[in-house]
Amino acid sequence: MRNKQDETICFCQDIKKSTILKAIDSGIDAIDALIDATDAGIACGTCIETLEDLLENH
Repeated sequence: MRNKQDETICFCQDIKKSTILKAIDSGIDAIDALIDATDAGIACGTCIETLEDLLENH
């Protein structure tokens, strides 16, 4: 069974949930800053809604 923290959020850049959460925990509180810090969402953009949800709910 895979760890939920290892769940891939951005498939284009192979960015894991743990990377996103670490960035949020470091103080990032805006979607643009999260994208800049992690490179998630820079290719196709499909994961941006998920990124916004993580940002809002974590």
